[in-house]
This record gives sequence, C-alpha cells and structure tokens, in this order.
Amino acid sequence: MKSINSIVLVLLFCSLSISSNAQRQTISLDGNWSFCLDSLKNGMNDKWAKKGLPAKLSAMVTVPHTWNIKKETTRFWGWGWYQRNIMVPTNWKGKNIKLQFNAVYHDATIWINGVKACEHKGSGFTKFFVDASKLLVAGKKNNITVLADNTFSPANIPYMNSFDWPNDGGIIRSVSMLATDRPHIDYVHVLAKPDLKDLAHPKGSTSIKIKVSETGSIELKNVKFELAITEDNQKTSRVIYKGIPQYSISGDILTCVLNFDSVNLWHFDNPNLYKIELTAVYKNKIADNYTSSFGFREFKTDGYKFVFNGEPIRTAGVEVMFGSSLKNGMAETKEELEGYMKKLQYLNCIYTRFHWQQDDVVLDWCNRNGVMVQAEIPIWGGKTQMTDTIVGIAKSQLNEMITDQYNNPCIISWGVGNEIAARDAKNIAGVAELYKYTKQLDSSRLVNYVSNTLQQARQWMPKGTLPDASAQGDVLNYNDYHSTWYRQAHGGMGAMLDTIKVENRVMPLMISEFGLCEPENWGDDQLRASDIIYYYAVYGSKPHIAGVIYFSLNDYRTHMGGGLFDFHNSRVHGVFDFNGVAKPSAAILRQMNCPLEVSGLNRNKQNQISVNLVSSLSFPSYTLKGFKIYWSENATDYKTNAEMQVLPDLKPGKVESVILQNNFNDKGVLTIENPRGKVVYQKVVTKTSIYG
Repeated sequence: MKSINSIVLVLLFCSLSISSNAQRQTISLDGNWSFCLDSLKNGMNDKWAKKGLPAKLSAMVTVPHTWNIKKETTRFWGWGWYQRNIMVPTNWKGKNIKLQFNAVYHDATIWINGVKACEHKGSGFTKFFVDASKLLVAGKKNNITVLADNTFSPANIPYMNSFDWPNDGGIIRSVSMLATDRPHIDYVHVLAKPDLKDLAHPKGSTSIKIKVSETGSIELKNVKFELAITEDNQKTSRVIYKGIPQYSISGDILTCVLNFDSVNLWHFDNPNLYKIELTAVYKNKIADNYTSSFGFREFKTDGYKFVFNGEPIRTAGVEVMFGSSLKNGMAETKEELEGYMKKLQYLNCIYTRFHWQQDDVVLDWCNRNGVMVQAEIPIWGGKTQMTDTIVGIAKSQLNEMITDQYNNPCIISWGVGNEIAARDAKNIAGVAELYKYTKQLDSSRLVNYVSNTLQQARQWMPKGTLPDASAQGDVLNYNDYHSTWYRQAHGGMGAMLDTIKVENRVMPLMISEFGLCEPENWGDDQLRASDIIYYYAVYGSKPHIAGVIYFSLNDYRTHMGGGLFDFHNSRVHGVFDFNGVAKPSAAILRQMNCPLEVSGLNRNKQNQISVNLVSSLSFPSYTLKGFKIYWSENATDYKTNAEMQVLPDLKPGKVESVILQNNFNDKGVLTIENPRGKVVYQKVVTKTSIYG
C-alpha cells in the first residue's frame, strides 16, 4: 500500500452518475412509455397527468426517445407527453426516493400520481432529480407523467432557433429511480492535484467535501463516513486508502484531507483513474453509499503554451456532432455514442469540445480512453444577447453542469459561449460575468469563450471597436473559417493569426474550429483534404497557437442546415458521412494528427530496414513515452510473427533511428502504437517503397 503524504479530496454538491451498489438501490425506467404529441396544447387543461393520455392519440415508444427523428414529426416543435406505470418495491417504504432524469429537452414538467412534482426548464441537456419520497407509494403501482416541450424559446439556452444542431424534443437520455436510507449522500467532488516536483514519483494533493441531505433530526456528528480509494482501470487495483478520515462539519457539508506520497497521473496516453467509495453508516446500518472515478492531472497555461502535467504541449482534436443517428437522433444509444468517440480516436485526437452538455457515457469514455474535453453550455449564434435572462439561465446551466461533471479528469476547461456578437459591450460584460461565476464554482479549470470574430482586427474596424470577448477567458478560442465562411484568400491567414497575437494579451490561441462545409462553400472532400494540409502547415508555424480542433468528425443533423439528407436538415461538414463511412479526408486528418512522422524508410547494406522517426513539433506535440514499433507480415494481425521494439522517449522534434530485421522479402507492415495499444500509424510497405 502506498504511504500517506498529501492528497485532498473534495466531496461537493455534485450530481454524478448513480451506481447500484450496497444500500443505494437503482431501478431503470428506460423502455416502454406511452407517448403522444399535443399540437393544440390541450393536455394541461384536460388533466392528462391525472386522467391518462388519450388512447386514440397515444402510441408506445422506447425511452430514451425523441419525436423529431420521424419524417412526419421531424419539424414539430411543441409539447410531447410521456406516461408509464411503475411498481415501487415494498421494502422502499420510508426510504428517500428520487427520480433521476439524465436529460429532457428542453423544458420538462413531471407529475407523480397526478400531482405536479417538478419543473425543469431552460436546460435540456443537464441531469436533474425529482424528490419523490412523499408522492410514490411503496408496494403499489404508481404513475409517472412527463411533459417535454421543445418550442423555440427566449427563456432557454440555446436561445430561440439560434443554434445549428438538432432541436430534438423528448426524454432524450436515461431515466431511473433510486432509493437510499437517511442521511442521503448528494454528491462527491474530488479535487485531485498532483505535486509535480518529482515527475518520476509525483505526489498527490486532494480536498474532499461531502454534501448530504435528508438528514431530518439526524446529527451528522453521529454518522460515520467510511472511505475507500482504489486504483481503477490500471494494471493493478491497489486500495490506497481505507478508513474513516477526520473531517470537519459545516451545516450539511463535510470536508476532509488525505495525503499520498505517490500517485499515477491521468494522461491521454495513460489515463489512470482512481475510484472513490464513500459509505454513510448510521446506528450501525449502512444508510447510503456513493461511488465515483477521478484522476490526478494538472492542465494550465504559461504564456502562449498549454502545460499538461508539467510539460508544454500542443493539442490536436476534432469536434463530434452528436444527435446525428438516423435511427435515434439525440436519443442515441451507448453503442452509438461510443461509436463517435472511437472514430475520434482513430483520427489520433487527444482533445475535443462539445457544443452542449454530454451524457455520462461520453465523459466516462473520455476518462478511460484519454481524450481531453472542453465542456460547454449551448450559448450559440449571433441572435443570442447576454441579457439578464440569458445570463441567469447560463448560470443555472453552469451550476448543474459543473456540479454534475466535476470529477471527470478528462474535462480540462469549461466553455461559457460560442459565436455570439463578441465585440458588443453587453455581450463582453456577460461573458466576463459568466467567467467569474464559473471560476467561483470551479477555480481548478480553465474557462473560455469561443469566438468567430477574433479575425476582425481592431485597426481595420470602426474607431472604438472593443476587444473580442474571447479575451475575457483563459485561452483565446477562435473558430477559423478564413477561406470559407469568411471569404478570405489563403495567403492572408498568417498575417491574420499574427494580428490576433498582437492585439491581445499574452495567452494561448486555440483554433477551436476550422473546416469545410458543403455545399454552402465551394469544394468537395478533395478540397477538404487539401485544406487540412494547408491549415495545419500555417498553424504549426505559429508558436502562439497551442492547439487545433477540426470541425467536424461527422456530417450531422440540424434544425437549421444548408441541405437535406433524406428528410433531415443537414450539414456536410465531416470527414465521416452520415452512415459512419470515412471519406478520403479522414485518412489525411489522421496522418496530420499522428504524434510522430516516419521521415525515412530505407534498406541498408545488411539488408535491414532502417526507419527514421521524428516526434512532432506541430499538432499534437509532447514527449512520447512507451510507444512501440512493429514490423510484421499483415496489417490486421500485426503482432504475430512480428519484430517489436519499444521506442525510447522522444521529445518534440527529436529524431530516432530504428533498425528492423528484413524478414519478409522487402514486404511488410510498419505499425506504431501508443502505450495503450492504439495504432497511431500504419503503412503497408512494398519493395518499391523502400529506398536502398
């Protein structure tokens, strides 16, 4: 067991995914629900929640569900009703019972046995809970009714119709019912900070807060909180702490400090996780327990650079546009969600951003597979103004998102908006207010706004033009459509990027989007591929650019869009098509994102294969550790009968020569994989492609 030295675990009010172990019991409510649309909005006056949905209008659907995936209702924006009966176990009598909705888009009203229990409005992608303890009857059937409303609304983020993705209404993510005794553990936040003075043996520092509820007359000093921390998804599963820590109590918040003298860092090449298990024991009985994963990592800025776990790096990524399943829309299955992410990783991406809040499935996948994330609230579009109403809704969404997703080590920054009028004084003030508010919720992460107006150099704009709102954040985030949406010549890109540097304080520049959207912009996938090569060359030559994100992974559904795919409004923006088939540009993007380059492949006088490797100075750029190179007979089974060598550590720009035995008559497959066994480079080699 590792000895204790310095870790701080923070257990805050945070709604992470619910597990079903020990005394916390969970019943899934996914599956068959009765459903009907209500175009005339009669259901409220006709008391459908109490009397039941009209049989003639209703049909059985499978939740998660959206009505906007069907041709006849693809553009219906309004009310959709869901209803089902559930059996509450007899032994849940007297327990604390909650309904958990992972997302209902975008306004939700919930009734339990005909009694209104909850309204959750203006936020269609965040998780929420409904206190059902006094409304559900144990041992009997109970009725749950949900009204979902996706009407374009000024009291919602995204604002009205100012966004370019699907407006899919419904119960779009999983629903469950959970029960605990009292007291109930609300959330656990773990703020895990590594001490990087000795990178070979980093220490850890973490701060723990526990938020509890349903205490009634119970005094927390009489409740025992048992804690265990275990290595998760690592080569070993050592328990590094088990016991009852000392903690302080303030109201319904408990805090404690733990210390470790050695931790394994979370890194995109080695995404080491830890599991924390907290158990509340009252009068010698387990009242509740809570489980979550977390990781030790540090991500910060230094001048124009990103610094990750003590090392300056440059990142490479692509943005995924979810909700593009032609079968399920925004109600995508776990397999569909993970399918997007596997394609992202095939493209050698270590970074991404999301326009709206994502499901636990996506974030957990990123945690375990090493993808860094900027998680954003869905403020988007020039119609969105930072009014008091919008700022208030934004704060509510930020609070829900951060408290829910705090523990995920994959999240390295929060985003407070995208592509509004960022030179407007009121909008700049609104971004600044959201930046400050987000830092109050979580001071450990970067906070950014994503701009499409940074290229509007102030010396060329009217007198009095204000600095771009992106400068209010920790990183300049710039969506660069220089030769497409902005209608500028390629040759001016370099000067424009230099002007952005000069006009702003010293801070990293992230190219948060670039790409080609057909048919609104001239070109096809061949142009998309050539643009990728050109843009990477320009970006790579600018040291103040710390990372790039290609937009987008996939062609996608949208209520806006510039064309149709079947009956769906769509954008042809991706390197994968609607059916998940890679376009030729995908191979180019994968190659550009490879963290090393094969700069020479030769046959020497001893009839050996000599391979020259260069660690990338472009995107991504970081020290490569534990990479392996294989010389084998075929691409699929490249480890069988292969010669393998572990590459030495390669710092950015370092050249390494590797000698491989030429056992396959000048024919073979050259494969390079990262420490997690993922192939980052593979080339079929023939005699004519080997120089010698």
